[in-house]
Amino acid sequence: MTMHVPVVYSTICEKALQKVLQEAYPTEQIQSVHYMLRGMNDTYLVKTMNQKRIFRLYRSDWRTEEAAVAFEMELLLHLNRQGVPVSVPIADGSGKHVLRLQHAPELAAIKERQAKQFGRCHTLIVEKNEQELANAMRVLADIEEEFRQVLCAK
Repeated sequence: MTMHVPVVYSTICEKALQKVLQEAYPTEQIQSVHYMLRGMNDTYLVKTMNQKRIFRLYRSDWRTEEAAVAFEMELLLHLNRQGVPVSVPIADGSGKHVLRLQHAPELAAIKERQAKQFGRCHTLIVEKNEQELANAMRVLADIEEEFRQVLCAK
């Protein structure tokens, strides 16, 4: 007896993913793809000739709509334009920031690891930096609300 069992979570082969990414991002010279972290989304380190990038693969039961991932990518781009130090998504060869993998239910988006931004980031110790954390959260909330209002006005 053969039974069909749907897959909710799968780990993608690094070499196969490298081929998919090279096709989707033809201007990149991808040297290697390394699986880094499993979680609500999987994180892969993508090394190109000149840079290191992060590829995020969303679980199908975590993000079920491509629009939700696309919204996250647009928000990251908006935050970056506002000067907030975030990793920014990179458009593929067709200009899209979200890539749907064939035969895999997960959604994926590639992000640039920006070393200059990591230099500006630091660990906040809540007891000692409570006001700094509160200010950062307020700025993020204000920018996100502004972004939502712009989208709703369209």
